[in-house]
Amino acid sequence: MLLGQNAHTEVHNNFYEKCEEAEDIFLEDVTMKIFFNCCYNGNDVPDDIRKLYNYIVTGKAGNDMTERLNDAVRVVKRADGLRAQYYKELMYLEDAREEGREEVREEERKKTEIERKRADAERKRADAERKRADEAEAIIKDLKRQLAEAEKKQNSSRI
Repeated sequence: MLLGQNAHTEVHNNFYEKCEEAEDIFLEDVTMKIFFNCCYNGNDVPDDIRKLYNYIVTGKAGNDMTERLNDAVRVVKRADGLRAQYYKELMYLEDAREEGREEVREEERKKTEIERKRADAERKRADAERKRADEAEAIIKDLKRQLAEAEKKQNSSRI
């Protein structure tokens, strides 16, 4: 049966959250949807409810309850301007937050670049030290060779 198919015989329809696969399992989130049939023509609708239905259909208040409802609607409509201001401020804060994040990312990029340059300089110093150590080792090796030759000459001249 389609919703509204029984428009002139039912005051309202109730719907609950239910599992489609196991119909005996309900969500139990304490929610219920009630669809009111504002076109219901029966005589069993209380006067307050009838005036509520009339307010829903026409937008005109007919008693204290619908007058209060109408006042609340006006407040919400006026609040639309406040809502727009709220969202504008929210967007401003989000932009500022993103700008702050970008500043942090830029600062991290700068720190990374400084660290990379420091590591490159350290690598160059280490390479220079290694080269100096290799040169010193070559000199020592050559001096040992010269010393060995000199000792050999000296020993051969004594004989």
